Amino acid sequence: MSTFTARKFTDVFTDARAIGLLNDLEADRYTDAALLPHGAYTHLEIQEECAASGIPLVETVISTPTYTANATTITVPGAVTDLREPMELWEKNTADSYWRRMERVNNLRPPLISARTSLYEWEWHNGAIRVLACSVNKDIFMRYRRQLAYPTAALTLDFDGIYTALVAGTAFYAATGRPEVQAKAGSAYDRAVSRLKRILSRDRQEISYRRRAWNDTGGRYTPLTIRS
Repeated sequence: MSTFTARKFTDVFTDARAIGLLNDLEADRYTDAALLPHGAYTHLEIQEECAASGIPLVETVISTPTYTANATTITVPGAVTDLREPMELWEKNTADSYWRRMERVNNLRPPLISARTSLYEWEWHNGAIRVLACSVNKDIFMRYRRQLAYPTAALTLDFDGIYTALVAGTAFYAATGRPEVQAKAGSAYDRAVSRLKRILSRDRQEISYRRRAWNDTGGRYTPLTIRS
């Protein structure tokens, strides 16, 4: 099992100060508190970039959602606070011993019969799992993509391969007004995110990731771009 979770955001901040990016080993300017918003933004950006590229970042499963007969939504327990997006759903009657996979659709069609006994399809719409009503209570099994929590300094890292990307990204966003530091950190951030995507995609077709170079004449950094 990987030991990456032994590292914390405080380690990220220490390395961002010490490895020649921010050059602030004594934390005179870049304290942990000052770096936390930049680290948190980098953390969120990496999640969004991976999600946009179709890479399963942090997924998990749960069997506690339920469906009550004649409802038009599936209920996700309030204790599930990290739901970003459902990926797959299965249904079964309580007494059954097997699960039937439901089909995800973009637009639910009108029901063809009034006494449906299975759900068959589902749609993710405005933060709700919508279905066509059926006449039977259902147990639901769901695989979903998590929304990782806003980090604290003492929080351990969430997934493998993120550490060096967080270090460089935190330094990049913290170094406002220091173009030479941002250029160096941005290049390191590019390389680290590319490695991260290869780790997470594993046997999938490689996704190329590119960040445009620092604009010396305009003094502004161009946002992330993705090429598949």
